[in-house]
Formats: sequence, C-alpha cells, structure tokens
Amino acid sequence: FESAISILPFCTGYSPSAWQQGVDVMLKKKVQSNLVSNLRTIVLCEADFNFNNKLLGRRTIHHAESIGALAKEQYGSRSGKSAIDQALHKRLWFDIHRQLKAPAALCSNNAKSCFDRVVHSVAIMAYKRLGIPSPVVECMFETIQNMRHHIRTSFGDSLYFLDSRNVLVPFQGILQGNGAAPTTWVIISTSLLNML
Repeated sequence: FESAISILPFCTGYSPSAWQQGVDVMLKKKVQSNLVSNLRTIVLCEADFNFNNKLLGRRTIHHAESIGALAKEQYGSRSGKSAIDQALHKRLWFDIHRQLKAPAALCSNNAKSCFDRVVHSVAIMAYKRLGIPSPVVECMFETIQNMRHHIRTSFGDSLYFLDSRNVLVPFQGILQGNGAAPTTWVIISTSLLNML
C-alpha cells in the first residue's frame, strides 16, 4: 500500500507537500577539522521521495547503458567501472603518448559542488534526451524547487526555513543526498563529454 501511494506522484507529476520539507545537515569531510570549508551540506528528504529518486536514478542508468547513451569516458556511478580503472587508463594514455612522442593535452577537472550547481532546465533536457517520462522528472524537480530547507544544529532543527517561493528564479541544484543526484550528474556530464 505504501509503495503504491509513493509511486503515484511519480506517475502523475504531482509533488506532495509532505515531500517539500528538507533538513540541511552539515557533515565533516575531515574528522579532525571544524572549519566550515571542510563541511559538506546534505539534505535529508522524505524517505519515500528519496526512494523514488533512487529508483529513477537506477532505471535511468540501466536504460542509458542499454541504448549506449553514456560517454565511454564517464566512469562515475556506472557498474563495472571504477575510479582505479580510470586512473590506470589515464596513466596508460600518458605512457603511450610519451612513447610515441605525440603531442597531447589532458584536462583534469574537479567538479567541486557539481550537485549544487545543476541547472534544472539542463537536467530536465538530459532526462528527456534519454526518453524518461515527463511526470517522473517533473515530480522530482518541482519538489526540489518548492522545498523548505530547515537547518539542523546541535540545538535541534530551526523553526525558520529558506525556500524559493517568492523569488524570481527557483533555487537550482539537485541536493546532496538525493538518490538521483549521481545519475543526474552522469547524464549531464555525458552530454558535455559528447560535445567535446
């Protein structure tokens, strides 16, 4: 019953108001450091909303893999591909070009805070490019745009919240902690890699 209720918004594109609540929590990146620059903000979402997002992410990746829509250079969030394999390929690429004395250039990009900088219209187009149904994508992004963000501290959750209801452009980003965030970044970066 709960599964059926949870999947209805994804089938219709509806965004329940219960899903539009988020709690922002700061986690330490480095155990020894209390610097704000060494903290990562994740958003705790409603469990059924995040479960649906994980389902969307998993199905999108499987679909994209089955139709060969992901760039071969994209190693993140894909089964059978690992960071160590990517590092080995990079090293072999350098070795081959050095032995051949061939000119080459490599751009290593740290996509810092990439989940926080995702533009929703671009992400929606990336999902549409793969043929993902509109209601599923609309539900996720409408929920994120209308989310009220409370902040959790050692004193509890804030009574006040931040939202984008009275702003010209809704807040962007895909939320750290969102089950579909890694997949969303994969399908956006694949488009960028294909353009390169």
